[in-house]
Amino acid sequence: MLVTLLLLAALSLGLSLLFTPIIRTLALHCNLVDLPDGKRKVHKKPIPRVGGVALGAAYFGSLLLAAAYVSGRQPEVTGGFAAVKLIAPAALLVFFVGLADDICSLKPWHKFGVQVVAAVLVVSAGVHIHSIAALSIDPIVGMLASVLWLVACTNAVNLIDGLDGLAAGISFLATMTALIASLTSGNVPLTIATAPLAGALLGFLVFNSNPASIFLGDSGSLLLGFLLGCYGILWSGSSATLLEMAAPLMAVAVPLVDTTVAITRRFLTGQPIFKADRSHIHHRLLARGLSHLRAVLLLYVAAAMAGSLSLCLIWARDRWQGVVLAAFACAVVLGVRQLDYAEFHLLRGVAFFAGSRTPLTARLAPQRPEERLEATNTAGVELKTAVFSHAAFETRRHPAA
Repeated sequence: MLVTLLLLAALSLGLSLLFTPIIRTLALHCNLVDLPDGKRKVHKKPIPRVGGVALGAAYFGSLLLAAAYVSGRQPEVTGGFAAVKLIAPAALLVFFVGLADDICSLKPWHKFGVQVVAAVLVVSAGVHIHSIAALSIDPIVGMLASVLWLVACTNAVNLIDGLDGLAAGISFLATMTALIASLTSGNVPLTIATAPLAGALLGFLVFNSNPASIFLGDSGSLLLGFLLGCYGILWSGSSATLLEMAAPLMAVAVPLVDTTVAITRRFLTGQPIFKADRSHIHHRLLARGLSHLRAVLLLYVAAAMAGSLSLCLIWARDRWQGVVLAAFACAVVLGVRQLDYAEFHLLRGVAFFAGSRTPLTARLAPQRPEERLEATNTAGVELKTAVFSHAAFETRRHPAA
């Protein structure tokens, strides 16, 4: 097993270091670059955006080469490669829709639909949640939960891919967490699946770290998110207690928290869920004065802490698992509070609005004029309407005597 693990990691690392500069050169030649816009895209010059091609080639290429080498030599790991074969077709589908978006810009719903199809393919192949701890659950419930989990992870990594090395680095930390968990629990399929991705990401980060010379693109970020979701399902199968089921979620906590916060913010302000903005966690850190590199490193620390807590959760005795989970929850709440989102400061006032989000949007408008103007220009929200809504709200709060 150790020989297979080292072979997978070394092959993927070497292929990643080989393919990434080649793909970077080809992307520049074909003008497949990401242009800076001075808003959400904070890089200084055009950067190749199809790094996912190199990452995918390194990952799947190393699996093919290693499988050919160990075939007949190490029968004890054959089952691990069989699990990867079940995941590969759907993962490739997600990769290709991401690549199509990198080349010709697909609509969000098109990408979302293909992600659902890919998740259904994996679930249909038998890779889904079969039980919670030792308790079997209804197959339909397990399948639906698995599809939701896979789609959530896929989009979470895609949404956090906003700074050099951020998505790749956090995915590397999550992959290493799953790899360590698989080694300690004897989960061979999870080990075989995670080892080559860890090596491929490590090689890719040589070129993707700040200042990046190539970006993941949707082909890379969607593939990473989908694979991490599949790893979570493989990991959950070895969970011995109910609380241990939270460990895979904790390993990818940073992108999942960012996505949850983004959806909540957009719901509260009446914005489309898929509307891009500059209020993701990494954008908030930049707005608070952190440099590009320090913001990324801080999120690396957060991801490493979340991964460490997830490992503590599966290693701790029963009575300490609740303590670990509570510590994780407190860290998430405190971390989000430090980001100082205006929407959450006003959330407690929603009860006074009888379910209407318009007054909340109006109250946010005078606090964040630059975001109000951006929303006016991009989403067709009238500034005048926001001002009058705010005035009406204040009139209701302070009626004339």
